[in-house]
Amino acid sequence: MPDRAQRSTALTIDSLPTRMALGQPLAVQDLRSIERSLNLEHGKWDAHVGGKSVLSAEPLLIRADEWNWLCSQAEAAAQELFEVEHEIAANKNLLKLIGMPGNLWDVIKADDSCNRLRTLRFDFHPTGTGWVLSEVNSDVPGGFGEASFLPDHNGATVSSRNTVAGPLGLIR
Repeated sequence: MPDRAQRSTALTIDSLPTRMALGQPLAVQDLRSIERSLNLEHGKWDAHVGGKSVLSAEPLLIRADEWNWLCSQAEAAAQELFEVEHEIAANKNLLKLIGMPGNLWDVIKADDSCNRLRTLRFDFHPTGTGWVLSEVNSDVPGGFGEASFLPDHNGATVSSRNTVAGPLGLIR
């Protein structure tokens, strides 16, 4: 991540000199407004950890080629997950190894493609050595609200022709 001295005051996503950068800090009242919206309109109740806000006043700006790479990595990880699930479902020894109760073995079918009808949200984090994938969430639809609200909200404050639509906008 660039430090404050490296950030441009007129940064645009289209002209980022690096793969990513931090945008201009939001005013305290704007950040509180975002937090209220996330809490009351989008069901995000974990905006604080240990009494401290986890929301950054500075939006993360990601260059389009970097964003496309992250999307391809998420799609590849999803495909790998589906392949592993298929392999486990087809092998009773693997089902036993992961602790799946025997009375459920016949319910799980290796060719059950309807199991792919779910959402997966991969959490990538930038580090000094590259992006790290920390987890995948498939059981919490709340991520759609926060993942849609923040790009829409921040898109109004960032000068760009290439802002990314939130996921809800893509499926409506």
